[in-house]
Amino acid sequence: MSPEDQPTVTLSWPEVMEGVLCGGHRRIENLRWGTRSNAPPEVGWQRDIEGGLAEKALAKHLNLYHHGAYVFRAADISGTVQVRGTPRADGCLLVHKPGRGANLDDPNDAFVLVTGCDGTYTIRGWLPGHAAMLPEYWCDRGRNGRPAFFVPQAALQPIRTLVCYLDRPTPGARLIVSSAPSQAASSTLRSTSRVSASEAKPAS
Repeated sequence: MSPEDQPTVTLSWPEVMEGVLCGGHRRIENLRWGTRSNAPPEVGWQRDIEGGLAEKALAKHLNLYHHGAYVFRAADISGTVQVRGTPRADGCLLVHKPGRGANLDDPNDAFVLVTGCDGTYTIRGWLPGHAAMLPEYWCDRGRNGRPAFFVPQAALQPIRTLVCYLDRPTPGARLIVSSAPSQAASSTLRSTSRVSASEAKPAS
């Protein structure tokens, strides 16, 4: 993809503060409910805070409202958009097996890979969940007994196409987005029923 297809977003200091509060709230709730994480305990706070900042960066680029509230297993932005962040510039998009609940992902959601740290982030691309949940992406990359789908950046779609995807009347869609000349987007939430997802675990 061209540099135009992988925009870099720099957060203002007030925006960084909002992202830190979002990530801190998430960390506290994870500790409160004993949610298991792939990250070692000593980097848990950093991981959750950087996750909140990555969400803030994507919302800023798309001109979407980021409420910053943490709701367990809910979408990060506007009801259907899940943000997956990593500090590695060459990192993969991580998606869990389909389902509802802890460490499960909805194949009807859009998953966006954001790389970077400390307030500056690059939006690498995105895929709908069902396109990311392919057998060839399934592996235990961390060798920790927690396999997932790891999608390389070469397989991602540019972020500008996200608006077109969300504007389609697809089953389970809960977000209607209209494009703007700046390639930003405005959103309206719409409640519709979800399509039930298979709970079958892909072959490792």
